[in-house]
Amino acid sequence: MLEVVQEDTLMYHAMDLARDIAQKPPAAVRMTKQLLKMAARSELKDYLATCAAMQAVAHESTDHVAVLTALIGAKRS
Repeated sequence: MLEVVQEDTLMYHAMDLARDIAQKPPAAVRMTKQLLKMAARSELKDYLATCAAMQAVAHESTDHVAVLTALIGAKRS
């Protein structure tokens, strides 16, 4: 995901990354942002506990269920 790019293509790559993030489920993006901010200021055990809790929430989301349903359907085809 991380790559070094030439200055003249930086904006293209930044916009490409922004489009990729914008296509993700909004709740997952919000949780990821929270976890990234929390990582710098939390004890590891607290951070990992929060990661586990947010992962459990994400696994119950309608977006997650829809993706799993699509993958299972594709494998059966």
